[in-house]
Amino acid sequence: MLVYKAGLIATNSAKSANNAQESQIARLLLGGLTEFEDIRPVKAILSGEGGLPESSPAYRVGVYSNDPFGKTTFGGSGFKDVFLKASEPYSNRVRHAPFYMAAGMLLGIPAATRTLRQIEGSSEANRPDITLGF
Repeated sequence: MLVYKAGLIATNSAKSANNAQESQIARLLLGGLTEFEDIRPVKAILSGEGGLPESSPAYRVGVYSNDPFGKTTFGGSGFKDVFLKASEPYSNRVRHAPFYMAAGMLLGIPAATRTLRQIEGSSEANRPDITLGF
């Protein structure tokens, strides 16, 4: 539903999206469900040279458990066990899912896959964060 709504906003209710609108959909999901507004400067964060641009706290929902607007984190609620880390049962899957979708849209699947595996330190398909990313 969230992807559908972001699509309506980005395309002005059109039946299909062009490349710029697809990027806007990804950024709308990021800005509302993660602490970032864009992920394309991912090289900067991986190299330690800088970070990703932060999203506005005024538009975020359920990102942090100590959200400045008093919202609580979504955690892993609503996700199948296969997507939950045993070591982090309350990790925010709602935050991770749009990040992985946006990575695929903004970076392309090969770069998103490499980045996901590098960040998670594994390429094992049965790891929860890897599974969620695919």
